[in-house]
Amino acid sequence: MDREMRGITAIEMLVVVAIMGLLLGVTIPSFLKWRKSLSIENDVYKIYAFIQQLRIKAFTTKTSYTVSASNKQICAGSDCIDLSNDFTGSITINERGILSNGSINATDTGYGEHYNCVVSAVVRVRKGKLNGATCEAK
Repeated sequence: MDREMRGITAIEMLVVVAIMGLLLGVTIPSFLKWRKSLSIENDVYKIYAFIQQLRIKAFTTKTSYTVSASNKQICAGSDCIDLSNDFTGSITINERGILSNGSINATDTGYGEHYNCVVSAVVRVRKGKLNGATCEAK
């Protein structure tokens, strides 16, 4: 008795849908965490580059700047850049390009990101990671 095969049964389809649902339920939270982590790190790189550019500008124009972050924006005078995440803090750059001791930190952390803050000390700006309330340079 040969039986002719035609398509798939409803039970087979239900099993496939259940397996797909289980896989998506496990992977989506990990993907969202990874995406948030990447977004924070990209903002840290933007802030780092912005401060480095302002140091050069401060030195060449002999002008002091205060770089302040609030919400999703970082500004120094009329120069501003938009960010994807909330940051707080400030760093001052004097007319010789020397930095104050300060930091700019992400307010929403804990996604496994490598960098979530920028810290400055005299002549160096470094990317770092928050350890409690302190930004430790990496």
